[in-house]
Amino acid sequence: MSKKIIEIISLNENDAEKLSELEASFFSSFWTADQFARGLKKKALYAFGIKDLEEIIAYIAFSYIDGTVEIFNIATKSMHRNIGMGKNLLLCVQNFVKENKGQKILLDVRETNYTAQRLYERVGFVQIGKRKKYYSDTGEDALIYDWNVIS
Repeated sequence: MSKKIIEIISLNENDAEKLSELEASFFSSFWTADQFARGLKKKALYAFGIKDLEEIIAYIAFSYIDGTVEIFNIATKSMHRNIGMGKNLLLCVQNFVKENKGQKILLDVRETNYTAQRLYERVGFVQIGKRKKYYSDTGEDALIYDWNVIS
């Protein structure tokens, strides 16, 4: 079996329907295709993805304002997990920040999502705070993670 090369691409409004469908399969609260399309078209939202043929199998969605990226969601289809896709998407966003002369990345993660926390920490994120009862579906706390560009 040959090793498959992971190619990360920039997603656009033409990917909005597939992004929304994928996000709906992961999260109880998700963006609609129209929200994705409008955000991507206006550059209020950015997304990188990994496709297998025409199917998006992993993605990361974020905003970029005044030198700061805020990651909204990152997800990989279950049959494609644990092979580095999430890590590569995060590294891609870190490169985006550096190339655009940004300073930092922020994200929230469920307090019980230990797998995601380990992933973030492996690529240099540090927990800087907590949002009490942040997630409306469960009342769970969110941990705030931060990554800063090293000069």
